[in-house]
Amino acid sequence: AYADYNDLMDMTEQMVSGMVKEVTGSYKIQYHADGPDKEPTEIDFSPPWRRISMVSGLEEVLGIKLPDMESEECRLFLLEEASAHGIHLQEC
Repeated sequence: AYADYNDLMDMTEQMVSGMVKEVTGSYKIQYHADGPDKEPTEIDFSPPWRRISMVSGLEEVLGIKLPDMESEECRLFLLEEASAHGIHLQEC
């Protein structure tokens, strides 16, 4: 009856990877993001999945070190980054 976010990640991993395996016969699929005539991207749903925090994932993808998440500096930084990527957020 009680589950934490680790339990939910486990259940999601089992459900999604199991579904992919059942439907395709493999944990790996070819995704044609740019259309069927372009080179596909392979997506591997094999468990166990890599688990990272949201902050470290953002830092890795953006190639930056984020300021303390609870600081005003971080709030302003994230607003600026979102705007630079065409995402307009309403300030609160």
